[in-house]
Amino acid sequence: MPAPGSRQKEKGDAVARLIDRIFFDRQDRDILVLVNRILEAPNVPSRDNLFNPELHPHGIKELVTFPASRMAYAVINLLRNLEVGGSRDRLLALQTLYDEVLTSAHSALRRNTARALMQIMKDMVRAHGDETRQLMLAHDFRNTALGTPRVVRRMLARYHLPEMPEAWNQLAFDDHVYDVNTKGRKTPTHLIMDAWIKGLRSITVVYDNSVDLEAATEVIHASGIVGISVRIGLEFSVPFYDRFVNLVWMPRGFSSGKGFLDFLRSPQMREMLEKGREVLHWRREVALHTLEVWNEDEIKSYIDEVHAAGLECEVIESVNVHEDIKLGLPTRDEYIANYCTTIRNLAKYGVKVIVYNFMPVFDWTRTDLFHPVGDGSTALFYEKDKIKGDYKAMAEYIMSFTEKYNMTFPGWEPERMAKLDELFKAYAPVTKEKLWENLKYFLEALMPTCRECDIKMAIHMDDPPWDIFGLPRLLVDAESIDRFLSMVDDPYNCLTLCSGSLNANPNNNVAEIVRKHCDRIAFAHIRNIHHFDNGDFSEAAHRDCCGETGIIEILRAYHDNGFEGYIRPDHGRQLWEEGPGNCRPGYGKYDRALGVQYMLGVWDLLDRLDEEKKKG
Repeated sequence: MPAPGSRQKEKGDAVARLIDRIFFDRQDRDILVLVNRILEAPNVPSRDNLFNPELHPHGIKELVTFPASRMAYAVINLLRNLEVGGSRDRLLALQTLYDEVLTSAHSALRRNTARALMQIMKDMVRAHGDETRQLMLAHDFRNTALGTPRVVRRMLARYHLPEMPEAWNQLAFDDHVYDVNTKGRKTPTHLIMDAWIKGLRSITVVYDNSVDLEAATEVIHASGIVGISVRIGLEFSVPFYDRFVNLVWMPRGFSSGKGFLDFLRSPQMREMLEKGREVLHWRREVALHTLEVWNEDEIKSYIDEVHAAGLECEVIESVNVHEDIKLGLPTRDEYIANYCTTIRNLAKYGVKVIVYNFMPVFDWTRTDLFHPVGDGSTALFYEKDKIKGDYKAMAEYIMSFTEKYNMTFPGWEPERMAKLDELFKAYAPVTKEKLWENLKYFLEALMPTCRECDIKMAIHMDDPPWDIFGLPRLLVDAESIDRFLSMVDDPYNCLTLCSGSLNANPNNNVAEIVRKHCDRIAFAHIRNIHHFDNGDFSEAAHRDCCGETGIIEILRAYHDNGFEGYIRPDHGRQLWEEGPGNCRPGYGKYDRALGVQYMLGVWDLLDRLDEEKKKG
């Protein structure tokens, strides 16, 4: 006889299938299948002959598939090729999208239709794995693809997009845009696509000191596809009396884009552009050196403040790892060298342990920073159903506190949040195995410096311990910790074992991990978690009975294994007057002080029990 839980699941699945049959038709499912086929394909540019840009939308294409499906393919293909394709792939994808939207959308709002379709498709990509949500979005996509003004305007409102002009040239006070190949934002095709969708008809693309010939070629060809007039300029910083001013040079007098590209290929321009690249390289070297000097000055100021209070500073949380290192980019060696300099600078002031993490983009994630927990206090809270594919909504919630209460949160710095789209695009091809490889490369490069300076690198557990927003997480359970320590088997490669981060997954037995790897734990974070049946969790007081983490057993494991490292209470409730604006979430002083005393009390009791056991 089936268990009650299995019967309930079967009923739920049956209801879901019934809803799908009632609300969604074949075209919706065709769009879903098409999108997921592309998303799940190998990470290479898509080149499906059926959707070749040489084929007219009202030709053979119209005979074999629905217009909405063709537009869905055009949009998803462009989004994919913007990330993994080369210049030719991006241009072909843009041509296909342009033809499909302008020919198939029988509406006065064709460009606005394209803008709405792009946003819906982005949501479909983020919802990958949630079939019902994807079907709902596929249904919206199909309805929007018809170009009905009422529907298009509703979608624009949903995504907070203003309606842009369709038939006249949009004016701007400054039509200069800075290309991404020197500024790090978007590909040239992406830049031109954005300008087209926004209604711009004339732009100047400005490069810093030098322009790559391939990038310039792509800009010109992409602008030709969508009918935008484009000029390319070079920005230089030149001395003017006692200061520097920026000048933009825009070569003129060319009858065509080909003429301009031939100009760039001339020996004189090649030499000039090479000098510009040397300037960019010099700037980067100066910036890195300045950062190193800044670090030492900042370290001294911080350590002096700690010493003035009569305290010691032997542990530093946290020295962030640059995203280029996590991504495994060619620039990582420079940032690793900078990290080694920072280690040496910290060693000068008596630091023994450096805490860091290797989490892509977000250092930690919570859905409520001041959640009522039922005893009059508040605590950090994680609501599972709020963490879907919309990382921007999560970022906006966190940043609202930053702006309203003038707070900053580690891992959620405004400058990082401003580049979220770029970061997620950069991490798209980074698998979990690749992230492991990049972590190993980083640590192997650091270990000689760590041994030289007698400083331990102590990685913090991933928080929460599972993949989030499609980003891989590594330090999530006992198996991954085993892999981490054996991967770089060096006494200076250690753990910051955070009981709360690990026990966000109740299947993790933190005490067992402590017993197994106590000699490689440089820093212990003691944090308690209360779990809810639906997968939500709240941070709790440190007393064992306030959560399900097993605080007493964890402390017993440290005590019995002779732990001599550093230990602290980690996070806690916000008590009494503590709240937004006067307390950093998770770091209320009262509950953490109570946590210290609780931990000391448990430790004293364990010492006493050992003494009594010896007496006999």
